[in-house]
Amino acid sequence: MEHLTTIILAIIAIVEAPLTAWISSKLLKGKYQEEIKKLHEEVRTMQEDVRSRELTNDKTVIEMTMKYVVEPVKIEMMSMRKEIGKLKNAIEKIPTCPHSATCPVSAELRRIEDADAAPGKPGRKRKPSSGADPED
Repeated sequence: MEHLTTIILAIIAIVEAPLTAWISSKLLKGKYQEEIKKLHEEVRTMQEDVRSRELTNDKTVIEMTMKYVVEPVKIEMMSMRKEIGKLKNAIEKIPTCPHSATCPVSAELRRIEDADAAPGKPGRKRKPSSGADPED
């Protein structure tokens, strides 16, 4: 019987080491899988946070662009439109002015108009007319 006990103990010793290792690996595998799952969740949370920050940064950039670029340009453009309107009104009144025949502003505008009408040619200077419109 002593031999039988020795054989049983030897079989148990042979089976115990791999069985213990297998059970340990199963327990550790579950632990590692749980840790990996937590890490994946952390990564997803961080990615969502990064996206949120990017959107916030984009919104801030857009707001700053509107505030410091677009709005000042709009204001300047409106101001220029008003000034151009005033200039246009003044230019439209030139023909009714009693001094239009010798008006240097009128002569300069005609010179610029002639230069624009002939692209590629240097603008020619015109002498102020004696009141008659050269295009009539």
